[in-house]
Amino acid sequence: VPGNGVDDDCDGAVDEATTGCDANEVEPNGSIALADTLLSGTSICGVVSPTADEDTFRFTVAPWTAVTLDVDAVTGPGGSDLDSWLILMNGSGTVLDENDDAGGSLDSLLEVILVGGGTYYAEVSDADYLGGASFDYSLALSTAPACDEVELEPNGSASFADPILLGDVACGQVSGSFDNDWFSFSVTAGQTVTFDLDALDIGSALGAQIKIYNGAGALLADD
Repeated sequence: VPGNGVDDDCDGAVDEATTGCDANEVEPNGSIALADTLLSGTSICGVVSPTADEDTFRFTVAPWTAVTLDVDAVTGPGGSDLDSWLILMNGSGTVLDENDDAGGSLDSLLEVILVGGGTYYAEVSDADYLGGASFDYSLALSTAPACDEVELEPNGSASFADPILLGDVACGQVSGSFDNDWFSFSVTAGQTVTFDLDALDIGSALGAQIKIYNGAGALLADD
């Protein structure tokens, strides 16, 4: 139901467009070399046909970009026979992430943070290697900066800490066994502050640790 503020199709997006696209796929597009271009904030319509057809799309992002790829087929007007399979690949064609069913729907959804900037590829196919005239879909791309601040090296001690504001998201990379990234912030007396360090959630292998020090260098918390 458009405009009701409810995620009716349970795909993680509220009131997304269910009719019409900004462009249509151009066949052949079955490989990264033949991929169609998909722009942020737009959707593209396609059909998985014939059987085992794979439609590939390219898009370019800046470093540290939050990306949402949303396939609507079964939940669209009149529905579709497509049980979509959505794959995200890097510029070399290596699979970074994939999704079959999202939120109880046969439609697919990927929400990822891409640390490296450059060109990436999305591939849409049918999970059961089927296809035909009724296997139509729309693929929407939306992007947003993932960080308020990106670390600036060297920041390996309190003296060189990168300043951040409460409520900000700071992003960085631990490079090597002895790399520690420091950030500084200011609080008022009695203020409660929550720290949330995400690594695994964005596909990182970092066994993350966070330590909180006061201005005098005394360790207050360690998790």
